[in-house]
Amino acid sequence: MHQYFYDVKRILTILLATTFLNLNAQEDFPRKSYEAFRTSESVNIDARDDESSWSLAPVASDFSQFSPVVDGFPSQPTEVKIMYDDQAIYVFAKLLDNQPDSILTQLTLRDQTGNSDWFGFGFDTYKDGQNAFLFFVTAAGVQIDLKASSDGEDENWDAVWESATRITDDGWYAEFMIPYSAIRFAEEPVQSWRMQFERHIRRYRENVNWNRRDPNIDNGVAMFGVLDNIRNIKSPPRISINPFAVGYVNSIKDPDANPIKERGTAYGLGMDLKYGLNDAFTLDMTLIPDFGQTQSDNVVLNLGPFEQFFEERRPFFTEGIELFNKGGLFYSRRVGDRTFRSAELQEGETFIENPSRTQLYNAFKISGRTAKGTGIGIFNAVEAKEFAVIQDDAGNTREELVNPLTNYNVVVVDQNLKNNSFVSFINTNTLRFGSEYDANVSGFETNLKTKDQMWGVSAFGALSNQFYSDSDDISGHAYRLNIGKIGGKLNYSLGYNIESDTYDINDLGILFSNNERSYRANISYNEFAPKKNFNRWRVAMNWFYGRLYQPNVYSQLEYEINSFFFTKKFLGFGFYTGGQPMDKHDYFEPRTFDFVSYSRNPAFQYAGGFISTDYRKTFAYDFRVTRGMSFKRGVRYLNLRFEPRWRVNDQLLIILGFDYEQLRNSVQYVNRNGYDEPIAEVSDQDILYGLRDRFTWTNSISANYVLSNTSSITLNLRHNHDEVEWHDLATLRSDGLLNPISFDGVVDNKPVFDQNANFLNMDLQYIKRFAPGSDIIFVWQKLIFGNDDRFERNYLANLSNLGEHFQTNSVSLRIVYFLDYQTFR
Repeated sequence: MHQYFYDVKRILTILLATTFLNLNAQEDFPRKSYEAFRTSESVNIDARDDESSWSLAPVASDFSQFSPVVDGFPSQPTEVKIMYDDQAIYVFAKLLDNQPDSILTQLTLRDQTGNSDWFGFGFDTYKDGQNAFLFFVTAAGVQIDLKASSDGEDENWDAVWESATRITDDGWYAEFMIPYSAIRFAEEPVQSWRMQFERHIRRYRENVNWNRRDPNIDNGVAMFGVLDNIRNIKSPPRISINPFAVGYVNSIKDPDANPIKERGTAYGLGMDLKYGLNDAFTLDMTLIPDFGQTQSDNVVLNLGPFEQFFEERRPFFTEGIELFNKGGLFYSRRVGDRTFRSAELQEGETFIENPSRTQLYNAFKISGRTAKGTGIGIFNAVEAKEFAVIQDDAGNTREELVNPLTNYNVVVVDQNLKNNSFVSFINTNTLRFGSEYDANVSGFETNLKTKDQMWGVSAFGALSNQFYSDSDDISGHAYRLNIGKIGGKLNYSLGYNIESDTYDINDLGILFSNNERSYRANISYNEFAPKKNFNRWRVAMNWFYGRLYQPNVYSQLEYEINSFFFTKKFLGFGFYTGGQPMDKHDYFEPRTFDFVSYSRNPAFQYAGGFISTDYRKTFAYDFRVTRGMSFKRGVRYLNLRFEPRWRVNDQLLIILGFDYEQLRNSVQYVNRNGYDEPIAEVSDQDILYGLRDRFTWTNSISANYVLSNTSSITLNLRHNHDEVEWHDLATLRSDGLLNPISFDGVVDNKPVFDQNANFLNMDLQYIKRFAPGSDIIFVWQKLIFGNDDRFERNYLANLSNLGEHFQTNSVSLRIVYFLDYQTFR
């Protein structure tokens, strides 16, 4: 208990100290200024400046290169004008080009630039140097929009706005209409925003900006220019709804069931709502949500002690969540996904219903930022109670609770500080109705930078609590501190991290392993200016030293040296090496979680390299090879990755992926794979280990056929094949070494622990945007899973026999219509 309060005191001391470090003058980069012009004329978005008002608007020109030559003169001139009225901001760009037949115009999916020229701009409406709304369009007319924040760029944010492009004999033209409902700004009679224009000339890989960008500073928003004198505009009532209808035809083929095949249909109605509470804050709500068309997860055979991380792909949970990502305490896949527990069968019982996923009743989020830079986010979701239905041999049925009625809540308060810094408070809460435990995590994060953006301090602290009705509550804590030089060519930092042995955020977050006391050191050198054969290059070195928090004992030492080089012929390549100079003491692999038992992984060394060719060409590829080894126990590692891409024309792009990974003689905990028979030399207290050989193939096909900038067909097909073979079985000793046993894992000429797993997932989608924000979406999803004992199969034999395994098919049609206040008006 004394240690606990000591660490809490250290958290508070660190956070107070780092907050006071930020009391410096505001950063001051050179900023160009553009005075906005108000128009009373109706503007037609057609990539033509025929309206007389355009001739009165000032022209922004005098762009400079950001890459490949920093501060270089642009190869082609650019001219931009801005107007505004009571409804929207209008931007017209004249993108001159002395070789118009060389303008690249690949059609891509929305939010992808592909192999195209593009132009865009960003508005930092609160002038905080961290948050901005970004809008781009390619020469082919494809729209891209992003929301920038201190945590990076949210590529899933989508707004409804208009644009048009056309190519002429002197270049290409782009025109934008950004309604005020698409952005947020303070309610003031005279507005002054930060603004940036950016153009990309693809054939030269050239980026030019209106306001100068410094490559030594890793924050583009901080270097925006100024848009002045926007007068008497108001944020309109921001009310929009997306009602949808969806229908499914589903089928299941289960070789072990009777009947083998089952078919069914389903349909549903629902709605997404956006409501502007005021000029800054927005309510997003999904009512009767349906995520059946979400792209399939890339499942693998998980033999480790931790769960597999899955990327979030559900639109409601990917759009506008930059505030909720603060502190890394929120993992949205906890919500409306897997059940809280699995039901257990008694002898003679079978499942009639066994839900593995939960029903989400509804979810909402409120988010926004005030004129003084205070960001507030509130997320809430309610998850349904779920039961498994079980039947015994006599026909009697019973229900077993697998998921209680659950309420999830996240609250974030984020304050912008001087010098593009911030401080945040985060709280996550999980309330389960009934006798199950509840959980709460409170955290604090800050990132502070000096006036010149060259030095930075970041700190984090969190307290976790789990509240039980029938036992003692469990509390844990974590904190970390990093300090270093973050700007310029030479960067370096030192970090310290603590996670107590009772720290647990996994009710609404994700943490693979706690009980850590670690130290980090990083140093890197970046060369941004083109020299000799290279446009830029980078070399870095990282060290990590880890101990357990409780008991305070050694666990691991790791290092890595890596490099990246980008040539003037637009070829990227690099090399890396690293490993563990000392044996690693793995306290998690034994699965006891008592932090007494551990296994020794021998010192290990790896090296590799990669190459990435020029994506502007019709055919390009990425290739990576990694080789590793240990002189103890003969551990051998090999990974080969090859990803060729063929741009058949400006509409069709095909990307293939081939990945092969092998790890031989790896010291691992033995997953018994369902074999529960006693082993003579292994007692109930022994931990069964062995040397494992694992061979994994992951191959994929990704194809995008874009019919126009409003319709496309996409295919994602992935096959993962995993072979696991065990030998030299043993029991784990208290010193982390192994006691060999005579049992070889073979019973009746069958290796009972070996595995042969296959996962195949396919997603075929057609999408047609028939009106702004309104879509027709057709999806065919296929999933095949199998784990059998035919270990002699080679990869091709596995592939040809996938039809023997369990599989599901789902064909669905979804129609979404966008309605907003402006439409009704």
